[in-house]
Amino acid sequence: MSNLRRATAAIAMAAVAGAATVIGSATAATADPVNRTGCVDISGVGSTTVWIYNQCTHTVSASAEVDGWDPDCVNIPGRSTGHVPKDPTDTAYYAYEC
Repeated sequence: MSNLRRATAAIAMAAVAGAATVIGSATAATADPVNRTGCVDISGVGSTTVWIYNQCTHTVSASAEVDGWDPDCVNIPGRSTGHVPKDPTDTAYYAYEC
């Protein structure tokens, strides 16, 4: 392989690796970093419901921050999903343990 071909191949490999890093960073940046507190995470949001997933193996009491008010806490068994209500116009921001 000539030096020119080696250099071209090295540049191409570096470009692919750089693109993969940028794509990975963009994906991580779009995830909501404040969406997780302790064992719980918002797993879905409907028009009147926020689903909360308990990733731990023990039961937790949890709720979600919903446009400045907090629905009552609910018990969620380990590795299960529970839900709390919300108004149709509200935004759910993050789940937390009570």
